[in-house]
Amino acid sequence: MKKLLAFVLTLSLLCGLCGSVALADRKIDSVALLVSLVNGEAQVTGSAVCVETDSGTRWITAQSALALGQPRYLMMEDSSYAFIESVNPLGTGLAAELTLGGTMGNRSVPLSTLSAHADSEPCIGYLSNAALLSTGASRIGTMAFPDGTQGLTCTSMEGLLPGAAIFDEGGALCGLITAALGEGEGRYTAVDAPALREMLGQAPAEKPAETPGENPGTKPAPAPAAGGTTWIESLPYRIEGTYLIVDFTGSDLLGQYIKIWYFDDGNDYYRWVVIEPGDEDPLAYFPAVPGRSLTLYAAANASAEAGDRDLTAAVQTGLTAGTRIAVPEAKKEMPYGYQQECYLAATPKDQAVGDTERLPAAEEITRQLLTDEGTVLWFQVNCSYTVTEDLEDSLLTCLFAPDGSVTTNLSGFLYGVDFMSQDDWHVDVTDMVRYMDSLNGVPGGTYTFAYYVGDVLAGSFTFTLPGDTVEDGGDSI
Repeated sequence: MKKLLAFVLTLSLLCGLCGSVALADRKIDSVALLVSLVNGEAQVTGSAVCVETDSGTRWITAQSALALGQPRYLMMEDSSYAFIESVNPLGTGLAAELTLGGTMGNRSVPLSTLSAHADSEPCIGYLSNAALLSTGASRIGTMAFPDGTQGLTCTSMEGLLPGAAIFDEGGALCGLITAALGEGEGRYTAVDAPALREMLGQAPAEKPAETPGENPGTKPAPAPAAGGTTWIESLPYRIEGTYLIVDFTGSDLLGQYIKIWYFDDGNDYYRWVVIEPGDEDPLAYFPAVPGRSLTLYAAANASAEAGDRDLTAAVQTGLTAGTRIAVPEAKKEMPYGYQQECYLAATPKDQAVGDTERLPAAEEITRQLLTDEGTVLWFQVNCSYTVTEDLEDSLLTCLFAPDGSVTTNLSGFLYGVDFMSQDDWHVDVTDMVRYMDSLNGVPGGTYTFAYYVGDVLAGSFTFTLPGDTVEDGGDSI
């Protein structure tokens, strides 16, 4: 899995299967990676988003994403890219518009007419290691930049680069992250949608009518999706290895927006995928973690994506009970005489790591190591096997927390004839650990990394962190 062919396989699977399934979500397909040249070296400096305006689609980013060097390229998750011909500041310079030479496989999103002041909104952007992150923005509040530009503050996943996009429930852009705030990890400032509309010369937002008793500055609940929503009680799904695949091929619901929500009973977070009208492959992929209990909800609407509030109402009123899935337990015997060792490794953020490099095990696993911004965490596997031809399978890497929750990384595995006698490889699990930290912190207790090849548990590594109290080895009384 560590030779070039395997790397390409893994990259393509990650692009198609991670986060909220990038290639099946219009929001994700509107966000691109911004690459600059710094001292002649390519460097990821931020994100850009493609928005719909009266004059056509336009690429915008935060001016702070351009600070390290002249931006040269935008790149999508499907590996399409375009050269940046020019950068034009917008307004007083908090944002900028990019003019591209060439086209990419992107989609555009509307520009919201309202401020992003709900309790939580979807947020999509890139980390410095070029990983695409589809997460949420919470604790959203109003602010004003020093020049008077309307802005907001929010909390999201730590490490988001400037230009990350905040969306409303309808998929419209309602905020553009400009910088991290100093007073808290994962806190950011962003330009608000009304200010972006003004910068781009769009019609100003209409002031919403105030609702008696409503908190000032709170966005009104959206109206029900136009055209009516059909809740799908029996989903066409199958489990292949570690892939849970929802397949609407041949369905009479095609031509509508089909949104699928994925809930793991042991997690406090959820995933979603949107299959849009005209999608050539109406499939949604989720991790099938062995032994877990899942619930899938799905809705079809001819006019727009169903929102989370629509789902809440549908469950509360009995319109949908969802599709319950019990994922079978993993098998225990790996084929092909498979032998392995696995452990957690750590490297400095600025250290180059080769795909086939055998990283040493971390000497001590501490809460500080797991949460250190300057450290990259790797799940290292050193294995061997015997095959007569190259074979592909699914690969699922999991981190199980003491409270029973799990974060996952879904990709691909290659049994390779050329390197079967010593197959050393690793998975970057930094985002998995940091996302778990953003949800509940990293409390004391037992953690387990496990990886599954197909439907077989290939190996696992367990470590224990002390609790916070002196009695447990911590500092608190």
